[in-house]
Amino acid sequence: MDEARDLSLNCPRCGNPLTWLPHYGQWYCVSDRLLFPGTRPQPVTPPFVPAMVAGVPAVLVQPRPVGVPSRSWFTAGAVGHFMAVAASIAFGVSAFGFFGYGGLSLLHLALVAFLFVSLLLSLFGFFGMRRNYGSQMGLATFGYGLAAVLFLLVGQVVAQLTVSYGWWGYAMSLLGIILIITSWVLLGVLYILAGVTYIVARHFLGNAGLALAAGVVLIVGGSLISSVILAVYGGFFVVVPGLIMGGIVLLKAPVPPAPSPAVRAVIA
Repeated sequence: MDEARDLSLNCPRCGNPLTWLPHYGQWYCVSDRLLFPGTRPQPVTPPFVPAMVAGVPAVLVQPRPVGVPSRSWFTAGAVGHFMAVAASIAFGVSAFGFFGYGGLSLLHLALVAFLFVSLLLSLFGFFGMRRNYGSQMGLATFGYGLAAVLFLLVGQVVAQLTVSYGWWGYAMSLLGIILIITSWVLLGVLYILAGVTYIVARHFLGNAGLALAAGVVLIVGGSLISSVILAVYGGFFVVVPGLIMGGIVLLKAPVPPAPSPAVRAVIA
């Protein structure tokens, strides 16, 4: 006999759950062996309510790794962020002209090289967002960043080489000035993209609030650097707290579990 038990209905005599007998169209009490007339109520399906992560449905914030996830990308990126803090402060002081342009400035070139290495390492963190979470913005920031930091290195070196001495003293050629301005603009845009990436990927990074704060600060600082004039008057210092927060976020960012060997074989 096809029986269906509904625990929401109980026997009025013994209190035990009744069993629905579809062939009789009645309820049956097994203990008292009694039939009770009635109709079987239709089950009510509760509406689907997705789990929420920081106010966003969890189904929308599931990472989609591209390849085998690895923490190494985040670690390298965090080291680059912390190195870029010191490099940005030193570069900001240099932008004020405290080190001067007395001919070829080896100190300035050393600062440019240090900033280049720092930013190059920091880009690995954004590549890690692509690798571990499938972030498109992470990939875009990584690709643009490679071009921007390379232009920064080459442009600043060439600009230093164009410094000449005349009756007016040391001066930089027009080409050198254009290269420096362009490198600052590209660097500012890189910080803006990095900030946008932190904001877009904040739900993956474990600390959405800190990632959001880092993104906002980097966008503001990048905008100041891109303006060139405001870069000289503190733009390089504004990005410092954003780099610190970004480095902390990367250090603590969760890494999705590695896929099964079968999936790993397909990825490879």
